[in-house]
Amino acid sequence: YLAFALAVSALGRRIMVLVGVVLVAFPVLIYVGHGSMDAPRYEMMRCLYGFCAGVAAWHLFRRYRVPAGTVAEALAIGATLWFVSVAGFGPWSIAAPVAFAAVVLVFASESGAASRVLLSTPFLFVGAASYSIYMVHIFVARRVVDGLTSAKALGVGAIERLGVDKWAGDLMIVVCVA
Repeated sequence: YLAFALAVSALGRRIMVLVGVVLVAFPVLIYVGHGSMDAPRYEMMRCLYGFCAGVAAWHLFRRYRVPAGTVAEALAIGATLWFVSVAGFGPWSIAAPVAFAAVVLVFASESGAASRVLLSTPFLFVGAASYSIYMVHIFVARRVVDGLTSAKALGVGAIERLGVDKWAGDLMIVVCVA
C-alpha cells in the first residue's frame, strides 16, 4: 500500500501506465518462471499483480460506472465457481487476479440480489472481521513461531512438534486466535 501511494505521488495519472505494464508483464514472468500462481519465490510479484488488477477494476468502475444487476452477479458467481474448479494450481491460476477483479467490478455497483444479501449486517460484519484477520494473520503467526523458537533456545522444545503432532498445530492455532 505504501509503495502504491509513493508511486501515485511520483507518477500522478500516469500510474495507470505502470498498472498496465504490471498486468501484462507479471503474468508472463510468473508463467515463464514457475508456470502457476503457486510460485513461492514470486510472492511480491503476485501481490503487485493482484493489487494492480484491483486498481484497474476500481479505475474502470470509477470512470465508466459499469452497470451490473442480478443477472450479471449470477453470471459472475457462476464464472467464479467454474474458474476455481478449473484453475487449481496450474497455468490457468495465473489469470486469477484478473478474473477476480472482473467479479469485483460486477459487484461494485451493488445493484443485484446477491449484493442486497451481502449488504446485510451479518455479511458486513464477517467482511470487516475477515479483512482485519487477513491483514494481521502473518504477523501474529510469525510472532508465535518466534516465541516457540525462543522457547527452544531456552531449552523448552516445542517448535519441532509442529507438523508432527496434530495437537501441536491445533494448539498453535488456538494461541494465534487468542
